[in-house]
Amino acid sequence: MKILYIAPIFSPANRIAAVRSSKMAKYLQRAGHEVTVIMSETENTDVNDKLLEKDVEDISQVIRLSNSERYQSIYNRIYGVYAAHKADDGKRPVVAETGGSCTTVKRNGLKNLVRTWLNIYKSYDFASAAIRYLKTHNIAADAVVSTYGPFSSHMIARYYKKKNPTACWIAEYRDLVEYSFDHTLAGMWARKYWASVNRKADVLVAVSKGVAGKMPACENDEVHVITNGFDPEDCPAVQADAERDPRWTMSYCGALYHNRRNLSLLFRALRELADEGRIDLRQVVCVYAGKDFSQLVSQAAPYGMEQILENRGFIKREAAISIQQTSDILLLATWNTTEEQGILSGKFLEYMMHQHPIVCIVSGNVPNSEVKEIISEYHLGACCEEIGGESEFLNLKEYLYSLYQKHSRGENSMEESTGGAKNFSYSHLAQSLEALLRSNICHAGNE
Repeated sequence: MKILYIAPIFSPANRIAAVRSSKMAKYLQRAGHEVTVIMSETENTDVNDKLLEKDVEDISQVIRLSNSERYQSIYNRIYGVYAAHKADDGKRPVVAETGGSCTTVKRNGLKNLVRTWLNIYKSYDFASAAIRYLKTHNIAADAVVSTYGPFSSHMIARYYKKKNPTACWIAEYRDLVEYSFDHTLAGMWARKYWASVNRKADVLVAVSKGVAGKMPACENDEVHVITNGFDPEDCPAVQADAERDPRWTMSYCGALYHNRRNLSLLFRALRELADEGRIDLRQVVCVYAGKDFSQLVSQAAPYGMEQILENRGFIKREAAISIQQTSDILLLATWNTTEEQGILSGKFLEYMMHQHPIVCIVSGNVPNSEVKEIISEYHLGACCEEIGGESEFLNLKEYLYSLYQKHSRGENSMEESTGGAKNFSYSHLAQSLEALLRSNICHAGNE
C-alpha cells in the first residue's frame, strides 16, 4: 500500500509531538508499505532527536518543506516588537499596583490575539507550500493519513482527497482543535475547520476517549481511538550510559503548562511522611527535565520541598529516557475538567516501557479520568485525583511510603503487570492504524 503521511511535526524535531508521527511512519514502512511523509522544516527544533533520526532512515520518501519568506518576515517583525517591549518593561522600576494595570491587560490581550492569528496564518502558509508541491509532483497514494496539529496537516490532506477521491483519508487528532471552545472569531474559524475536516475524511482517529468524546457531530459513524505509545527499541539505545543514583529517585520530564500540571499533592505527601519520621529527605531526590523548573519550585515551596529538586533543564529525548530508566518512580501530572478530558501525554505512554511505578496527580473537577483508568487496569502505579479529596490523598501517601520501604530494602517496587501494556507499543498501534486503512480503502471512493 502507498501511504501519504502528512505530519508537519516530524523527525528530527526534539518534540513529543514528533514521536507519534515518526513512530507510526516507521512501523508502517516496516510492515511493507511505501510511506511518503510531508513535514515542515519550520517546526524543527535547534536540538535534533537522534533516536527519531534513526527511526526514519528507511522511510521511502520524506518531503521537507518550509514556510514562506513572507511568513518568516512577519514572524520576525512581530516577535522583534515583543522582545523590545519585554526589554523596555525590564528597565522600568517595580511599583506597587492597586487594582492592576489596564495597559498591561490590553497589551497581553493584543499579544494573544496576534499570536492566535499568526498561528492560523502559519498553517495556511505551510499548507499553500505543500499544495504547490503536490501540484507539480505526482505523489500517488492509496491512502493519506494526516495528524493534527498543526491545522495545516488536515488542510493539505483535504486538498489531496479532493484531487484523489479514491484515496482513503484518515484524519488523526493528537489533541482537541485549538481555539475551538473559545467564544471568539478564531473559535468560530476553528469550529468550522473541525467540522469541515470531519465531514470529508473517511475515518476519524483520536488519541484518547476523552478527545473522541469532544469531537463535533459528523457523518462518520464512530471515532476510533489509537493512543500515543512507546517504542521498546528506544530503551536499549540509552541503557549503556545509564547509572543509578543510590537515593530514592523520582523524575518528571516535560512541560507543566502554567501549573495546570501540578504536583503539589505529591510534595504535601512527602512533607508529611518526613515530618512523621517515616522517610529521610536526605535520601530523596526529584529530578526535573524541561523548561518549567520555576513552576515546579512554586509547587514544592509551600511544603518546604525545594531541597529535593534537581534541575536538568531542557534536554534531548534520549537523555530524558535515560533519566526515566534510572528512576525509582516516574511522575506524571495532568488535568481532567468539564472542558478537557482524556489528556494522555506522550510521556505517560513512554513511561510504560520502563516498568517502573508511575505516580500521577490529576487536577480538575471531573473524577475517574482516563489516565487513572489505564494506570489501574494495567497495574502501573498509583493515581491521585484532586477531586477525590482526603481519602485519595491518604492512599497516595501510603503508596509512596510502601515504595520508599521497598527501595530501602533493595526490593523491586513494581507490581506484577497484567502484560497488557504491550498493547501501547507503537508496533501494535501501527497495526491498528493499518487495519483501519485496509478496511476502509476500498470504500473511500464510493461516498
